[in-house]
Amino acid sequence: MTGLPMGLHREARRLGELGVAGYTRRMLTNPLIAIGNRVREPRYHCPCCGWRGARFFGYFGHGYTIANMVCPGCGSQPRHRGLHSLITREIARLAPGGRILHLAPEHALESVFAAHPGLRRIRTDLRMRAVDVRADATRMPFAAASFALVIASHLLEHIRDDHAVLAEMARVTAPEGRAIVAVPMFPDWQVRPTEEYPAPNPQVDDHWRTYGGDLAGRIERAGFSCAPVEFQDMVAAAEFESFGMRPGVVFIAGKPSGSPVS
Repeated sequence: MTGLPMGLHREARRLGELGVAGYTRRMLTNPLIAIGNRVREPRYHCPCCGWRGARFFGYFGHGYTIANMVCPGCGSQPRHRGLHSLITREIARLAPGGRILHLAPEHALESVFAAHPGLRRIRTDLRMRAVDVRADATRMPFAAASFALVIASHLLEHIRDDHAVLAEMARVTAPEGRAIVAVPMFPDWQVRPTEEYPAPNPQVDDHWRTYGGDLAGRIERAGFSCAPVEFQDMVAAAEFESFGMRPGVVFIAGKPSGSPVS
C-alpha cells in the first residue's frame, strides 16, 4: 500500500480497520447525508471551517457507529469544535511573540492558527509528514521552558509511556505557561480510574488506555497544576448545540511561576 496516493492509502487503512461490512455502511450512509444537506435547512455549523448543514456525517469505528459527528467540510469532530474555541481563548492570553508547541497537530484545528499568522508555532510528531520537527514526544529536542502554550490533543492514549510525555510537556512549558491536554475519557470518568491495556487495544482504536479521573493526578505529578474544563463550559449553550458537541472534558495544565527550569 505504500505506493498508493495519500487519499487511497487512508481509505485502504479505514477498510482494514472497519472490515467490509463497516466500510460499506460508511460508504452508503454518508453520501445519503450529503444529499440531505443540500435540500434541508442548515441546523449545524462547524467553527473550524465554516461549514453549515442539516447534519454531520457519522463516525464509524471498530464495531461501532456514532451518528451526527464528523464535519463534511473539514473532518472535525466534536472535540475539535470545542478545542477551536478553547485554543482561541488561550492564544488571546499570550504575550506578543509567545511560542506554541503543537504535538500531533490535527488538520481540523489549522484554522485557529491561520487566523493568527503572527504566531510562532512549532508542530511536532514522530511519524506525521506535515510537521516542522520530527520528534519523539517522550524525548523532545526543545530547550526547557521554551513554550508559552503546549497542545496535546488525543496523543497520550497512543503512547505507551504517557508519564514520559507529560514530563516532557512540563519541561518545555515556561513558568506561567499552560498546556492543553485532551484524551478519550470514560463517560463516568469522575468516578472511574484509568484502564491500562497490555497492548494497543483494537476495540478502542488501538489505544494503550482509556482515561479516568486520575488523569489530573498524572498531570500534576509531571509538574503542572491542573483543572478540568467541561466542553459545555467552553461555548455558549446555543453553540454547544449547533456545533454538534457532546459532553466531555479537557484538562488545562498550568506551570507555576516559581517552577525551576531543568
